[in-house]
Amino acid sequence: MKKLATILCAVLVLTLLVGCAAKPAPETEPAETPDAADGLYLVYNGAKLALGMPFADVKDALGEETRPADEILPCDGGDSFKDTMHHYAGMDVTEDINGIVKEIDVPGVDESSEAAVLGKVKVGDKQSDAVAALGEPENYPLAEDDFALTYKTDNQYINLFLDPDNKETISGMMFMLMTP
Repeated sequence: MKKLATILCAVLVLTLLVGCAAKPAPETEPAETPDAADGLYLVYNGAKLALGMPFADVKDALGEETRPADEILPCDGGDSFKDTMHHYAGMDVTEDINGIVKEIDVPGVDESSEAAVLGKVKVGDKQSDAVAALGEPENYPLAEDDFALTYKTDNQYINLFLDPDNKETISGMMFMLMTP
Protein backbone atom coordinates (compact mmCIF):
# COMPACT_ATOMS: atom_id res chain seq x y z
CA MET A 1 0.00 0.00 0.00
CA LYS A 2 2.93 2.34 0.74
CA LYS A 3 4.31 1.72 -2.75
CA LEU A 4 0.95 2.55 -4.33
CA ALA A 5 0.65 5.76 -2.30
CA THR A 6 4.21 6.70 -3.29
CA ILE A 7 3.50 6.09 -6.98
CA LEU A 8 0.27 8.12 -6.87
CA CYS A 9 2.00 10.98 -5.03
CA ALA A 10 4.82 10.98 -7.58
CA VAL A 11 2.31 11.19 -10.45
CA LEU A 12 0.53 14.10 -8.75
CA VAL A 13 3.78 15.99 -8.10
CA LEU A 14 4.94 15.39 -11.69
CA THR A 15 1.61 16.67 -13.02
CA LEU A 16 1.87 19.82 -10.91
CA LEU A 17 5.48 20.43 -11.94
CA VAL A 18 4.70 20.01 -15.62
CA GLY A 19 1.78 22.43 -15.25
CA CYS A 20 3.98 25.00 -13.54
CA ALA A 21 6.74 24.71 -16.13
CA ALA A 22 4.49 24.74 -19.19
CA LYS A 23 4.38 27.78 -21.42
CA PRO A 24 0.97 29.31 -21.90
CA ALA A 25 -0.85 27.88 -24.87
CA PRO A 26 -1.83 30.27 -27.63
CA GLU A 27 -5.47 31.31 -27.61
CA THR A 28 -7.43 28.84 -29.72
CA GLU A 29 -10.95 27.64 -30.03
CA PRO A 30 -11.80 24.66 -27.82
CA ALA A 31 -11.24 21.35 -29.57
CA GLU A 32 -14.29 19.57 -30.91
CA THR A 33 -15.51 17.23 -28.22
CA PRO A 34 -15.90 13.57 -29.11
CA ASP A 35 -18.94 11.49 -28.31
CA ALA A 36 -18.22 9.40 -25.22
CA ALA A 37 -19.12 6.26 -27.15
CA ASP A 38 -16.37 6.84 -29.75
CA GLY A 39 -13.39 5.86 -27.58
CA LEU A 40 -12.39 4.77 -24.12
CA TYR A 41 -14.71 6.13 -21.49
CA LEU A 42 -15.50 5.59 -17.85
CA VAL A 43 -18.92 4.63 -16.54
CA TYR A 44 -19.63 6.21 -13.16
CA ASN A 45 -23.02 6.38 -11.49
CA GLY A 46 -24.52 5.11 -14.75
CA ALA A 47 -23.11 8.02 -16.79
CA LYS A 48 -20.50 7.84 -19.56
CA LEU A 49 -17.59 10.15 -18.84
CA ALA A 50 -15.00 10.71 -21.57
CA LEU A 51 -11.99 12.92 -22.07
CA GLY A 52 -12.75 15.87 -24.33
CA MET A 53 -16.45 16.07 -23.54
CA PRO A 54 -18.06 19.10 -21.89
CA PHE A 55 -18.13 18.55 -18.12
CA ALA A 56 -21.52 20.28 -17.94
CA ASP A 57 -23.02 17.48 -20.07
CA VAL A 58 -22.34 14.89 -17.35
CA LYS A 59 -22.02 16.89 -14.13
CA ASP A 60 -25.52 16.24 -12.79
CA ALA A 61 -25.39 12.53 -13.62
CA LEU A 62 -22.20 12.02 -11.59
CA GLY A 63 -24.00 12.76 -8.33
CA GLU A 64 -22.89 14.71 -5.28
CA GLU A 65 -19.32 15.87 -4.96
CA THR A 66 -17.60 14.63 -1.80
CA ARG A 67 -15.95 17.99 -1.12
CA PRO A 68 -15.72 21.41 -2.79
CA ALA A 69 -13.96 21.63 -6.15
CA ASP A 70 -10.33 22.78 -6.26
CA GLU A 71 -9.10 25.48 -8.64
CA ILE A 72 -5.71 24.85 -10.21
CA LEU A 73 -3.96 28.01 -11.35
CA PRO A 74 -0.48 28.69 -12.77
CA CYS A 75 2.30 28.75 -10.18
CA ASP A 76 3.39 32.21 -11.32
CA GLY A 77 0.00 33.71 -10.50
CA GLY A 78 -0.80 34.39 -14.16
CA ASP A 79 -3.99 33.56 -15.95
CA SER A 80 -2.71 31.30 -18.73
CA PHE A 81 -5.00 28.51 -17.55
CA LYS A 82 -7.47 27.59 -14.86
CA ASP A 83 -8.47 24.00 -14.23
CA THR A 84 -11.17 22.87 -11.84
CA MET A 85 -10.92 19.49 -10.09
CA HIS A 86 -14.19 17.93 -8.94
CA HIS A 87 -14.12 15.22 -6.28
CA TYR A 88 -16.47 12.23 -6.21
CA ALA A 89 -16.42 9.01 -4.21
CA GLY A 90 -13.49 7.09 -5.66
CA MET A 91 -12.87 9.48 -8.58
CA ASP A 92 -11.63 13.00 -9.43
CA VAL A 93 -12.53 14.82 -12.67
CA THR A 94 -10.62 17.86 -13.92
CA GLU A 95 -12.10 20.30 -16.41
CA ASP A 96 -10.17 23.03 -18.20
CA ILE A 97 -11.04 26.73 -18.45
CA ASN A 98 -13.38 25.91 -21.37
CA GLY A 99 -15.30 23.32 -19.35
CA ILE A 100 -13.80 20.34 -21.20
CA VAL A 101 -12.92 17.16 -19.27
CA LYS A 102 -9.13 16.91 -19.45
CA GLU A 103 -8.27 14.41 -16.71
CA ILE A 104 -9.97 11.63 -14.80
CA ASP A 105 -8.29 9.95 -11.84
CA VAL A 106 -9.44 6.85 -10.01
CA PRO A 107 -6.79 6.63 -7.29
CA GLY A 108 -7.70 3.16 -6.09
CA VAL A 109 -7.52 4.10 -2.42
CA ASP A 110 -11.17 3.12 -2.21
CA GLU A 111 -11.55 -0.19 -4.04
CA SER A 112 -15.32 0.16 -3.78
CA SER A 113 -15.28 2.83 -6.49
CA GLU A 114 -17.84 2.04 -9.14
CA ALA A 115 -15.85 3.78 -11.92
CA ALA A 116 -15.28 1.29 -14.74
CA VAL A 117 -13.52 1.65 -18.10
CA LEU A 118 -16.11 0.88 -20.81
CA GLY A 119 -18.31 -0.17 -17.91
CA LYS A 120 -16.20 -3.34 -17.58
CA VAL A 121 -12.81 -2.77 -15.87
CA LYS A 122 -12.62 -1.51 -12.28
CA VAL A 123 -9.98 -1.06 -9.60
CA GLY A 124 -9.41 -4.49 -8.07
CA ASP A 125 -9.89 -6.37 -11.35
CA LYS A 126 -7.16 -8.64 -12.70
CA GLN A 127 -4.71 -7.45 -15.35
CA SER A 128 -5.73 -10.37 -17.60
CA ASP A 129 -9.41 -9.33 -17.38
CA ALA A 130 -8.50 -5.74 -18.36
CA VAL A 131 -6.52 -6.93 -21.38
CA ALA A 132 -9.37 -9.25 -22.40
CA ALA A 133 -11.92 -6.39 -22.16
CA LEU A 134 -9.86 -3.53 -23.60
CA GLY A 135 -7.35 -5.28 -25.85
CA GLU A 136 -3.59 -5.29 -25.55
CA PRO A 137 -2.13 -1.96 -24.47
CA GLU A 138 0.80 -0.31 -26.26
CA ASN A 139 3.29 -1.58 -23.71
CA TYR A 140 2.24 -5.25 -23.80
CA PRO A 141 3.73 -7.58 -22.79
CA LEU A 142 4.89 -5.56 -19.81
CA ALA A 143 8.55 -5.02 -19.11
CA GLU A 144 9.77 -6.10 -15.69
CA ASP A 145 9.89 -2.48 -14.46
CA ASP A 146 6.51 -1.44 -15.94
CA PHE A 147 3.60 -1.12 -13.50
CA ALA A 148 0.78 0.16 -15.72
CA LEU A 149 -1.17 -0.88 -18.79
CA THR A 150 -0.88 2.09 -21.16
CA TYR A 151 -3.48 2.86 -23.81
CA LYS A 152 -3.07 5.79 -26.22
CA THR A 153 -5.31 7.24 -28.87
CA ASP A 154 -4.82 10.36 -30.97
CA ASN A 155 -5.30 12.68 -28.02
CA GLN A 156 -5.78 10.43 -25.00
CA TYR A 157 -3.32 8.78 -22.66
CA ILE A 158 -4.77 6.20 -20.29
CA ASN A 159 -2.91 4.28 -17.58
CA LEU A 160 -4.33 1.41 -15.61
CA PHE A 161 -1.92 1.14 -12.70
CA LEU A 162 -1.01 -2.29 -11.39
CA ASP A 163 -0.39 -3.34 -7.81
CA PRO A 164 3.40 -2.93 -7.45
CA ASP A 165 3.62 -6.06 -5.29
CA ASN A 166 2.20 -8.48 -7.83
CA LYS A 167 1.42 -6.60 -11.09
CA GLU A 168 -1.75 -8.68 -11.33
CA THR A 169 -4.42 -6.34 -9.98
CA ILE A 170 -5.60 -2.94 -11.24
CA SER A 171 -4.78 -0.51 -8.41
CA GLY A 172 -5.77 2.82 -9.97
CA MET A 173 -6.54 4.61 -13.24
CA MET A 174 -5.57 7.88 -14.86
CA PHE A 175 -7.01 9.35 -18.06
CA MET A 176 -5.30 12.42 -19.56
CA LEU A 177 -6.31 14.50 -22.58
CA MET A 178 -3.33 15.57 -24.67
CA THR A 179 -3.70 18.98 -26.24
CA PRO A 180 -1.33 20.49 -28.77
